[in-house]
Amino acid sequence: MINKKLSLLYSLMVIPVSGAGMPVFVYILPYYANELALGLTAVGVIFFCGRFLDIFTDPLMGFFVDRYQTKKYKHKHWIIISVPLVIFSAYIIFFPISEFVNNFYLFLGLFLLYTSFTLLVITQLSWSVTLAPNYDNRTNLLTLRELMSLVSMFIVITIPAIIEIYTPSMTAKINGIGWFLCIFSPVILIIAVKNLPDHSTVESVRSFKSSLNVFKGFITYLDLNRVTIVSTLIAFGQSLTGALFIIVVDSIFELDTYASRAMLAYFLVSVIGLWFWRTLSLKYSKHQSLAACCIYASTILMISYLGYESYLQLSLNYQIFYLFVFVIVYGFSFSGPVPLINSMIGDLAENHKIKKGEDISGSIYAYVTTITKLGFALAAAVPYILLEEFFGFKVELGPQNSDSSKNILWNIYVFVPMFCYLISAVLIWSHPIKREVSEQTNEI
Repeated sequence: MINKKLSLLYSLMVIPVSGAGMPVFVYILPYYANELALGLTAVGVIFFCGRFLDIFTDPLMGFFVDRYQTKKYKHKHWIIISVPLVIFSAYIIFFPISEFVNNFYLFLGLFLLYTSFTLLVITQLSWSVTLAPNYDNRTNLLTLRELMSLVSMFIVITIPAIIEIYTPSMTAKINGIGWFLCIFSPVILIIAVKNLPDHSTVESVRSFKSSLNVFKGFITYLDLNRVTIVSTLIAFGQSLTGALFIIVVDSIFELDTYASRAMLAYFLVSVIGLWFWRTLSLKYSKHQSLAACCIYASTILMISYLGYESYLQLSLNYQIFYLFVFVIVYGFSFSGPVPLINSMIGDLAENHKIKKGEDISGSIYAYVTTITKLGFALAAAVPYILLEEFFGFKVELGPQNSDSSKNILWNIYVFVPMFCYLISAVLIWSHPIKREVSEQTNEI
């Protein structure tokens, strides 16, 4: 296990990924749909198509990471390759020239952004199996990684929140995020590559044909697929929350001038939640902590739904208070699932390595991220298309939309993620890889 300094350095590599996560859902998609006039339906379809292509790029990235190693390293050269790709794709998306923006521009930008971050994420996650070789060490390392992810998202969300105080310009907010990514990403990644230990695992080197057979074998791997389905459901629920957040705050709560600050509070409290769910997992188990987190999130959503009628009767100041209470209490669950899921996948990869004598961690993580990205892709496409094409909701009208279309928006925002969480809790409860099982496997 690496020391605390190197663990922190490893975790910092996730900072560039903050630009491809929630900021895209919260700011980029509504911005391109509304201010750049592409429309909800077009943006939803483009986003889905861009993420759908990850079904093909993710397995390739996993194969490349496992197959094409240098004599000394498995991971470092892939991180170096990702650096210029991250900068270029971030520049395209976060600094759009309005007169050149069209459907193809957004599609190309999103495709490049997610391809570069796919390479970075799969390489980093694969690296964790080597750096943290046992059950609890892996939980700690990947929890620290998620903490750094939250810190970076906090910074990213702070930027538009600060800008919002001086100007309501959405362009200025998005440009601010872009500058952060383009400046800090190369610095962090290069420092990490220079200092982190890495080594080649020649036993994992395989042909492309044999790597395809590995992916086919995953289809019948029950334990892996259980975690994959849960990962996809949670990704869908959380991403839908992000994709609709600005729209809901504007159209339902009618507090759009507080949206960025509310999102900032959401991420701030998620840091506390991260510590809580990690502590719970160390005391009991990862899958029990994850199930508890999902049940908690579902409960908060139901309470918010039941309290909506009361919200309408409140004065403005109390409505603002209600909004911030909701995002803070709900945000407590946001950070729990990802590090627990990633750690459980690492446990499965380590068990496979010990039992089968081959390191295919890159392929295993690629398999999970491939399917999980379907959840990400559908999270914006489905509600955007449904709202605009079937229920007549127009994002540019905000609170002036019809009551029926706003009710549909509110129901989607609450009930879809709630059911995703509940199903995930039921599925993950029977996950068989517990601490004692992992430790027994490591002793083989």
